[in-house]
Amino acid sequence: MIKKLVVLGLLLLVGGGCATEDSGATEETQKSQMVQESKRKIEKREVVDVVAENGEIFHYTLPKSWEKRVDEKSDFFASSSKEGVNIFISDRGDFENFTAYQNAFIKGIESLGDNMVEQGNAVEKAGMSGVEFVVEMDREGQKFKTLMYVLETEKNYLEIHASTHRSRFDGNREVLKEAADSLERAEK
Repeated sequence: MIKKLVVLGLLLLVGGGCATEDSGATEETQKSQMVQESKRKIEKREVVDVVAENGEIFHYTLPKSWEKRVDEKSDFFASSSKEGVNIFISDRGDFENFTAYQNAFIKGIESLGDNMVEQGNAVEKAGMSGVEFVVEMDREGQKFKTLMYVLETEKNYLEIHASTHRSRFDGNREVLKEAADSLERAEK
């Protein structure tokens, strides 16, 4: 959990050094990604399948001018030039219940010294219930503010982190919310 949050800050350096999905990938890596993720175009926006280790499938619709990026730490990462979204998926079997997962999430945030600005607002996203948080953090000298959702499905717990620099957050909160809302469960 802590590892995920540390990685979040590093991944948000979207403008400098992020590679697109295809750059630098070996042929074997590309084949592996093709097996796990199918892509199709809908209304000129790309839909990417995000597959949990236990087989549960989610669809993420990339917002206009966003790209899927390579990230070894999260289950999915996409960004524009100024905002980014990370998705982390954890098997429900690894936690006693949703409260235990949520408590581990909060302890992870607190252990990094990050500041929870908003905590515990109940939400429902694409049929998944959960909780919304807003967190301020400093990573490598940069100040970020992140809209976070902790959600549950029948098989998994999900974290959606939609981030930008702190100075841009208030003006771009709706953009971040839309980017986070772009995830939905695949039909069974």
